[in-house]
Amino acid sequence: SFVEEVVRVLWTCGIVAKGVVADGATSNFAFFDQWAASSDDRVEGTKVPWKCPHPYDRDEEILFFMDPPHLVKLNRNSLANSNAHENTRSIEKLGSDGEVQHMDWDMIRLAYQMDKRNGPLQKTKLTHAHVELNSYSKMGVRKAAQVCSATVADFIEELDEQLNPAQKEM
Repeated sequence: SFVEEVVRVLWTCGIVAKGVVADGATSNFAFFDQWAASSDDRVEGTKVPWKCPHPYDRDEEILFFMDPPHLVKLNRNSLANSNAHENTRSIEKLGSDGEVQHMDWDMIRLAYQMDKRNGPLQKTKLTHAHVELNSYSKMGVRKAAQVCSATVADFIEELDEQLNPAQKEM
């Protein structure tokens, strides 16, 4: 692969590669998976590899990193797929109260629908293109970052407090 060739060329020049940064493409995960030697090289509780022995120097390791913009896109696309089919997974986070909170794409759609009623005073600036994704728009990082922004998260919390005031009092 290209990465293997780069690591080899660097090695022949006396440079030891310490890490590889990649986007979330399936081919990159497959490459990381191929290089990872054991379950110790995987994120705890997952099959996701995070390091491997250096192919030219067994005293060294190469760490795998996902670049932040593509991680944001991966999160948005995973969220957009939540509740989209029967094999769906729920997105969860631990709330400040210690309770597990679930989130799905319907919350983003609701935030968009509620906020667009504010017209020019919209808080989130979400548009139809942010919430109705197609195969092309799923590749874009900019709108993914906007959907995953603190502004949208704060607006969803605001909506949650308005729609579920009894929960807040408990």
